[in-house]
Amino acid sequence: MACVIRGPGGVLIRAPHLAKYDRDIVQQFLDDNVHTPCQILFDVPLPPIVEPKKQVIKTPAGQWKALKAKRIDMVIVRPTCVYVCEAKPGASAMAVGQVLMYQELYHQYYLPTVPVIMLILTDRLDPDVQMVCAKKRILYYETQT
Repeated sequence: MACVIRGPGGVLIRAPHLAKYDRDIVQQFLDDNVHTPCQILFDVPLPPIVEPKKQVIKTPAGQWKALKAKRIDMVIVRPTCVYVCEAKPGASAMAVGQVLMYQELYHQYYLPTVPVIMLILTDRLDPDVQMVCAKKRILYYETQT
């Protein structure tokens, strides 16, 4: 069953890839912070700029899986900026790396004319990750649970 998120003004938006724990974090962020109309996109593709040498990777379980294009969890488009968002419970260095990658690839692929702002949505963020976010100019939102 596809995930549905309630956007500004109660508009329902399909977010087919979001897991329940991601959906809850995204929904709370939108409820708390996004009250004006804007474009909200989920599962935004980022085709690779450099083609990978191998077309398959081996997963830890030993299964083979095809490489897929990277996808941004959520993009919020406003007239003055674009937010590239990663939703992740217990966000760690992985979330930091993802938004850094998303920002760079978004610039190269979509050629925005406004600033692209990195945003991590999470239920908890440890002090080390908060410090790196501050140094790298990555915004973050922690749910209030």
